[in-house]
Amino acid sequence: MSVLYRYLIKSILLTAVQCTLWVLIICAVLEVMMQLKEIQNDYQFPQVLMYVLWMLPSRIQVTAPLIGLLTGAALMSRWAVTQEWIAFRSMGWSVRRILSGVCVSGILVIVVLYAVGEGLAPMAIFKAKQLRARAQGQVLLTQQGLWWWSQQGQDNKILNYIHDIKTPQRLSGVMQIIQTPHSNNVATIVTAPQAIFNQGHWVLKSPTYWFVQTDQTVQRADQRMNWPLQPSILALTMRSDRMISLPAVYARWKFSEYFQPTEVAEHAYHFFHRLYSPIFTLFLLCLSIALSSNLLRPRASQITVGPAIVVGLVIYLIDVFMAPIAMILEQNIVMLVAVPIVLLGFIILCAGLRPQEVIMHYWVRRKQC
Repeated sequence: MSVLYRYLIKSILLTAVQCTLWVLIICAVLEVMMQLKEIQNDYQFPQVLMYVLWMLPSRIQVTAPLIGLLTGAALMSRWAVTQEWIAFRSMGWSVRRILSGVCVSGILVIVVLYAVGEGLAPMAIFKAKQLRARAQGQVLLTQQGLWWWSQQGQDNKILNYIHDIKTPQRLSGVMQIIQTPHSNNVATIVTAPQAIFNQGHWVLKSPTYWFVQTDQTVQRADQRMNWPLQPSILALTMRSDRMISLPAVYARWKFSEYFQPTEVAEHAYHFFHRLYSPIFTLFLLCLSIALSSNLLRPRASQITVGPAIVVGLVIYLIDVFMAPIAMILEQNIVMLVAVPIVLLGFIILCAGLRPQEVIMHYWVRRKQC
């Protein structure tokens, strides 16, 4: 590896580190500002800071494509100011060779970003949501569901349990364990397949009562519950696909094919989107180099990165809005996830690698032979 090639890789790595730090600082500041509005009871400023720190790995996971885009743009802007781009070109380096160096460095950056994202983000998000749910709603979030205590009348204590949160307004696998007054003996166990939030109250659907002392089981009509648990809190504690590892998302997707067919498209999209995300980030990193290389002014050292940023942001938004489209169509999930990547690859191929020049060069050499 030549000295110039090593310098190119080092320059890209340093720029990527700087862009990552700036993005994380901005995310942390915005997160703190948002969380300060939620301060109440046991959720105070120290808990806010802990929540923000736990959420940082997931911010890396979400903003990795933007980090790649900003890294490429910052790199080209600096090369324009220092005239390093002209130096590379004057030494005989083609755009394709520069892009190859960017790809090598980009792979190293992406390995680090997604190792943090996939390795730490699911666990860190779970810890953050657990911290906030416990402080704000007196709810314990565990890997097995939600638990909290409530009071019924003057004496009865009730241990509430929710197995899963389908949506913030729909719960499944609800159970209540009611203790007898002035003792810890279990008096009644109530189970319900689901609970629905309707007109400001929770409603148990077809609950079944088991009276322990008499060993009687009675099924009753829908029953309204005065739970302090609000859908806004439940939205923060939902165990979404982002809160589990990529292999676990794959297992959830395959499980839903047999037992939850209405959720197949959602889990399949999340799995393939996370699987393809490193490629998407790498292409965004190369986009600025590929597009800006065609905007080098012949009598100036300035390279315009504005069009590359605009194109990158547009394709990033396409990637964001592809999720609801995939949920609606529920067909060809793999192809829908790959649309932004294919579009980016086509732009880079036409702008940076210039296939027409390669074909023409090959044709001329063939004629000369």
